[in-house]
Amino acid sequence: MIFSRGRCQGEVILPDMSRDAVVNLQDVEFDCTGARPAKVEEAFRGVTRNVPSSPNGNLNVCVAAGVGRRTRVVKLNDTAIQDANGTPTSFNNLADGQLIEASGEREGLGASSALDAETVKILGEGNRDDCGGQSTPTPAVTETAEPAQTAAPTQTP
Repeated sequence: MIFSRGRCQGEVILPDMSRDAVVNLQDVEFDCTGARPAKVEEAFRGVTRNVPSSPNGNLNVCVAAGVGRRTRVVKLNDTAIQDANGTPTSFNNLADGQLIEASGEREGLGASSALDAETVKILGEGNRDDCGGQSTPTPAVTETAEPAQTAAPTQTP
């Protein structure tokens, strides 16, 4: 993002932005030496890759970024886990291969900035993990098989 006033220009570089992410820069200081936000809030969607064993661990999320894919780190620490409707749910419902939406505060402006998540919303199951090139299968609904019908025996003379 480039800020300008008169002959001054300053920029905030966020190189690890995810496609379709929503970013909110708060209290940006700007002068002829640059632009510095006090806080950067971000929300993005991605596919979970490695769910930690603890609700206070780091979650790896595969995200679309530009023309490629990258892994973003989402730090879970007192993070509200929600289902697709925004209803609170348990950390135990978080699994690899889920499409999630993470929102919170970025730890920095650099190329591999982690997100301190306030909320993680589980949007769906069985999503493709583009970072690994693998897909997570979704269990197929199996229909009850109809009983096989056998022909009635015919009498031979």
